[in-house]
Amino acid sequence: MVITMNNNHEPTLHEFTQKVDALANQLTIAEQFSAQEMAHSKNTLLELLLLRTEIESLLTKCCHQAQFSEHAWHGMAKLEILDNRLKAMGANIAQHIDLATWQNRVAVKPEQWWWFFQPPIDKWDKYDWVWNGLTILVLALSASFTISIYSSLSIGADSQIITTFSTVIQGLGLAVIGGGALSSSGQSKIREVLKYFKVSPKFHAETSFLIAVIFLLIVFSVNTYLKHDFVREGEHHYLQGELNSAAKAYEKALAIAPNRTDISGRLGQIYESLGNLEQAVKHYTKSVNDGNYEDLNALGRVFTNRLNPAARKIDYDLARSYLLIGLQRVEREQQALERLIAIKQRKASTNTAEIEALDRKIATLEQTLNGFKLSEKILNSVQTLPNLQKLLLTKYELLYQYYTNIGLATAMKSEKPEYEEAQKRLQYAIQYEGLAKQLAVAIDAKRRPNGFAYCVLAYTEENLLKQTANTVNPQTANIEKLWHQCTCNTTVEFIHAIKWFFQVGRADIAYKIDTSYVVAGMRNGNQGSTYHYQPLECKQ
Repeated sequence: MVITMNNNHEPTLHEFTQKVDALANQLTIAEQFSAQEMAHSKNTLLELLLLRTEIESLLTKCCHQAQFSEHAWHGMAKLEILDNRLKAMGANIAQHIDLATWQNRVAVKPEQWWWFFQPPIDKWDKYDWVWNGLTILVLALSASFTISIYSSLSIGADSQIITTFSTVIQGLGLAVIGGGALSSSGQSKIREVLKYFKVSPKFHAETSFLIAVIFLLIVFSVNTYLKHDFVREGEHHYLQGELNSAAKAYEKALAIAPNRTDISGRLGQIYESLGNLEQAVKHYTKSVNDGNYEDLNALGRVFTNRLNPAARKIDYDLARSYLLIGLQRVEREQQALERLIAIKQRKASTNTAEIEALDRKIATLEQTLNGFKLSEKILNSVQTLPNLQKLLLTKYELLYQYYTNIGLATAMKSEKPEYEEAQKRLQYAIQYEGLAKQLAVAIDAKRRPNGFAYCVLAYTEENLLKQTANTVNPQTANIEKLWHQCTCNTTVEFIHAIKWFFQVGRADIAYKIDTSYVVAGMRNGNQGSTYHYQPLECKQ
């Protein structure tokens, strides 16, 4: 209900003076209240403010009447003194009366300053702006995690329940932010809830921050659990050969953890295995852009089989460009690892001739490296000699793949194939396969053989032989030997590698080589990644 003044009669000087005297008496009484008495005298304080409102109404009308002008000045001077006393009590009044509520009831005007007193600032309230800022920041983080959870659960949702649950999670997070710390109405509702739970007003900001932190921890925990759970689910499906289910699970994990380069790389492998080269390029590119340069090899490999949508042909030069960028980086790391291994071997050696040989090797490698150093991440992950050797083995195998793919892209160019250049690169690949095989034996590491370089080299040398127009050539026997090595040692991981044999007219070999790695679930479970199928002719 709105309280208004009764204005049916003309105000008199006597009435004005009476009201001012009444205000003086009320102020004198209120000023004598102790803190405890003031808390129980809300009606008296409210009457004080209502009386001041009546005086303001009378004063406005009196000041427009000439007959009051001389006598009114005395009352107005007294009122000014009383106003100063009222202002001195303002903080205590605001502390005990909910002025915001009464502002609406009394139809307060902006110039009626006594209805806008502010309660005293507690020492705890001085830093409320800090707590409120932190609350907004924490809730924003919560919203980010909430939205990522929603996005992941929405991917391939199998039931209405999952979709509904994810929508509720997202809505809850955004509602807390939109209707909470970021709006005055939301802040008012939060204060009402905190009052209901008897939280002292001076701790409202701190309590809101604590609630926001608890909400963030809950959402972060759910986020972390789902991320690891989806990765485990994806790996399980992948090992079972259920590639579409694996892709769906990894897509969910990536929605929650978009910066996980290992997930992007795995998705690239899955889509490449499925023959979905556009998706493979998308995820390999993301992995490379996030700093995983090793996927440059995968990206180059895909481009050796992907039709350029605009040109409607395979861009082998683009494939070679990606491969050469990655190759240079891996070669530097391989040389840096060989240097570290040589240094450790020199420290452990007591043989003079061996020490001298290692010194020469170290000096040569340092000159070649020209100041290049391994990243801190690599150095911290491998401290011992066995670990360095295991890492070097992976670099040899990666270099084998780089040179094989470069050789393939060079030999398969539809315009002016560079067979001699391809031959050189493929021979490098076979050399690195030999180094990998030797190192694996030395450190007792199990690995499967790599033979696709022999296949591409055999095809390359066949075409070099055709260019000489000489069908009777001693190289013919060597080419057949290469095809035999290809048959016995090749394990393909991607569907387009099998397709290549049909393209070059060697379907007979496509039927013999190990294709179990195209679908991971076909691998031998006991032997794991070292399993290798061989046709009967290779076992004789």
